[in-house]
Amino acid sequence: MRFAIEFAQGNVDGIAVNTEFNLAADSGRPTFGSQTTVVYENYAIFLKKRNISIHSIADLAGLNVLGFNNATKFLEPEFAALMEENPLYSEVTDQSVRC
Repeated sequence: MRFAIEFAQGNVDGIAVNTEFNLAADSGRPTFGSQTTVVYENYAIFLKKRNISIHSIADLAGLNVLGFNNATKFLEPEFAALMEENPLYSEVTDQSVRC
């Protein structure tokens, strides 16, 4: 949690994050949380030639799936449970390699 360290050290005045956590406890500094600023919509993308039909999370079983960093923590518990059993699942931390 580099941003919590930077905030704790006073190197930044504010942080935009995509999850809730207790920054005051993590940094030891008083904080003020804003209302939600950005809302994401998650979706799945597949090659058309694979003819894959996804109607639910369960349809991802057995597929080679690449998720964003900590996707199993942010998405539904059903996704986490399914990907835990999927040896073809991986996550990327460098967002630039997803494009």
